[in-house]
Amino acid sequence: MNDNAAEGSIGISRLAYLGVFLWSLVGAYLAVWFNPRIALPFIALTGAMMLVIPFDVAFFGTLIFGLIHDPSINNPFQIYVGGFNLWLLEICFFLVFVIMFVEVITKRIKLSVSPMFFVLGIFLLSTVLQTARGYTLGYNIGDLRGNLRNALYPILIFPIGFYFGSGGSVKKFVKVLLIAWGIALIMYLMMYYGFLTLITVSLSGRLAWPTAQNILLFVPMLIFLLVDKNSKTRDSLIYWVLLLFSIVVILATQSRSNWAALTCEMTLILFILMIIKPRGEKLKFILKILIGLLAAGVIGIIVLKFIKGDGYDVFIKSVTDRAFSLFEWRKDIAIASRRYQIYESLKLVQRNWLFGRGVGVEWFSLAPWGLSRIDGVFFLILGQQGLVGLALFLSIYALWMQRSIYIVLHHKEIDDPLVQAFALAQPVYILAVLVNGVASSMAYVLPTNTILIYSSAMITEKIYHDLKITERSKKEIKT
Repeated sequence: MNDNAAEGSIGISRLAYLGVFLWSLVGAYLAVWFNPRIALPFIALTGAMMLVIPFDVAFFGTLIFGLIHDPSINNPFQIYVGGFNLWLLEICFFLVFVIMFVEVITKRIKLSVSPMFFVLGIFLLSTVLQTARGYTLGYNIGDLRGNLRNALYPILIFPIGFYFGSGGSVKKFVKVLLIAWGIALIMYLMMYYGFLTLITVSLSGRLAWPTAQNILLFVPMLIFLLVDKNSKTRDSLIYWVLLLFSIVVILATQSRSNWAALTCEMTLILFILMIIKPRGEKLKFILKILIGLLAAGVIGIIVLKFIKGDGYDVFIKSVTDRAFSLFEWRKDIAIASRRYQIYESLKLVQRNWLFGRGVGVEWFSLAPWGLSRIDGVFFLILGQQGLVGLALFLSIYALWMQRSIYIVLHHKEIDDPLVQAFALAQPVYILAVLVNGVASSMAYVLPTNTILIYSSAMITEKIYHDLKITERSKKEIKT
């Protein structure tokens, strides 16, 4: 009787997540190919459904939707109320908080706090206060709203804290992230072929897609998952397909900051494997990894040749030119622009190094388009929030890295191969995000990226906490 009940609950759970999957696809489609006759009923149906489904399903559905498209780029799927626009993603997160509030009142869920919770919370508070400061200084209200709505995602500490505080599974959370990445890859290929977007691919075959930065987590995670000879996941075709198409997207987006970050990742992955592998297997294993990555790259190029057809030669030339331009960085316009932005951000804070100039501050570019932004995340935060804000931001990564190193050293205590692969990928991912942040502000200003970053930090904290409990239990048994 109990077994049948368990099977029934599993079936209902799978059906619910299938519904989330289909809902996310429809929502993502509408987000880039707007049809008000479908979109408005879809929003109403979404609101009705989210108010009756369980908290974790509503939260994960919204999380998947947030990770598979970038609402700040070419997103006509929004509602205008009193002159202000609202994204579907924001509406869904608002409903998640409504559900969360109801379930807290009815004592169905409880909050779990941790050092990571407080560090992220303090940075969130700093961002809100600096936005209020920008308002009092008379900054453009549109810029203030845009900056704040993109920087508010540390608020995820609350639904994640309630999820884990109510007995939520780390494995289920990691699976949701991986499902979202699989849907995101499908979305990218559909955009590349022109099925899902009004944006056209450039003549060089480049389709800039901010969501591609999430490759920085999923590529190392998939590598760690597939190199584990004791795991049955090596026999699963789906993980190999995800890795292959991740490599295809790396090439197709032609993002040099991602390439640089991934190079650092590969170096650190080899170093980690040197630590965790037995002494007699290290060299042989590293050779296998390098050959495997080379083979995946070759297969990826073949897949791209099939995709690009007659434009393949132009595409390859563009990829190689962008790669080799990194060695001529003094002559590169984009790199020179970023160097100038660093200079400008330092000028911004000269009058207030401690607290910066407030969220929403603008600086004047020498470029012909006049007012512009600062691309590097560290210098952007320095200009807006000063040394205090930058220290708070870096403290997130410092704590996250400390937790990650501990987990790597104790990874054998993690039984599930998917969770273990996720945990091993964390120090690699942190390094890549920091390297990428030198030339890009996407880790701070784009919801698609910040949702994954803060979710990963909170999951890492949970894994660290569980390992600490296990370690204390073992010590108590010995004594």
